[in-house]
Amino acid sequence: MKSILGTLAMCFALGAALPAQAAVLYSTDDGVGELPGGGGPPIPADIWWAQSFDTAAGGTVITDLQVAFGSALAGQRVGVNGAPVQVFLYDDSDNDGDPNTGLVRLQTVSSTVQSANTNTFVNFAIPPTAVSGKFFVAALVSDTGFDASTGTLAPNGMPAGFDQSSSAGTSWVADSSSGNIDPDNVPGTANLSGSIINLATFGLPGNLMLRAVGVPEPSTILLLLAGASVLGLRRR
Repeated sequence: MKSILGTLAMCFALGAALPAQAAVLYSTDDGVGELPGGGGPPIPADIWWAQSFDTAAGGTVITDLQVAFGSALAGQRVGVNGAPVQVFLYDDSDNDGDPNTGLVRLQTVSSTVQSANTNTFVNFAIPPTAVSGKFFVAALVSDTGFDASTGTLAPNGMPAGFDQSSSAGTSWVADSSSGNIDPDNVPGTANLSGSIINLATFGLPGNLMLRAVGVPEPSTILLLLAGASVLGLRRR
């Protein structure tokens, strides 16, 4: 028994001694939003916006999703704090980078819009979730939009932060009549846009201000040590 306890103690000691690996920040934006986005017309409308990422080594377990709401530019500060928001992590199950197909919801956080129009990324923690290949970070807000013909702003404003300084071609948007979008069937319920639209293809190059934080999977060394301790127990 003492030798088994000693082996387990060694596992924990070695685990504590292993150097911590830096988290991976998944991001395509530069941290400054030049344009806010909302749904419609007509308004009010749902807006669902998403950013695609490729899984990176050392960041295969997603622990946090991050969103910057609205725009800090004068005259465009139309994100509305307190608006209900859902933030999602999706798997791209067919790995084609297109959320119109193979979109599988992995995690959802229900919260409110915070720090709107400040270029501040709000952090939404999720249970650690493994990803591989391509995945999406997305958000959904209802009762949004701006009607330019009347100058009317919907109750929940224009919540999607959009960086126009460069474009990775991986930003996607869908909109629908308010309350209509189903997060498990976005392309089938986007009755205003008709599908999930790639913004670069639509003529709006840029990067939506959605991010994720990833960390490594548990160390292979620790797994091997744990296996060795189990074998030692069985031999006893």
